[in-house]
Amino acid sequence: MRMEVIQNETCQIEISERDLYNPRTQRLLESEMRMEVFQNETRQIGVVSCEVLLAEDGRSFLTGMLNGRHPCAPYSDTMDIDLVEVEEGRVVFVGTPSARYLNPVGTIHGGWAATILDAAMAYCVHSTLKAGEGYTTIEMKINYVRPVLPSTGVVRCESKLIHRGSRTATSEGRLFDERGKLLAHGSETCMIFPAEAT
Repeated sequence: MRMEVIQNETCQIEISERDLYNPRTQRLLESEMRMEVFQNETRQIGVVSCEVLLAEDGRSFLTGMLNGRHPCAPYSDTMDIDLVEVEEGRVVFVGTPSARYLNPVGTIHGGWAATILDAAMAYCVHSTLKAGEGYTTIEMKINYVRPVLPSTGVVRCESKLIHRGSRTATSEGRLFDERGKLLAHGSETCMIFPAEAT
């Protein structure tokens, strides 16, 4: 069986000769070629030192990511997701699902939707941190409502804070397509703790 490699600027897909004649594969490849990648070409990607992270409150730090004062996390570049709004207790991400995130049955892998939901729900908690506080996710629950496809287009993930205590916080997130249809939703619990710069 002859293998053909199709490569564009963002991904490489190996397709067997048999798959080239599959109508579903053809539709996916055509949609991939038409898609515009939602990404700010000038944004910085990276991580900051603990000293920088802990020096300001969470909302200020996340606002710094929005305005370019702080770099965006490397996973957001890999997953084609972007933080676009920050308020205390509320954040919004957008993302572009593409063929490079397909699972074997031809839909976007649930891990991609889980990643954008996790990012939004965690950053929602981050937006409430005081200077010197850290956090980590201790539980996450995702419900998938509709399949996400490369043809879905840009999706929007909105998250809001449900509870903020001294040691834990909970948030919920909802993932929508361009028409406002719900694709997935979830909830997350984070542990909050005093952090030290090391």
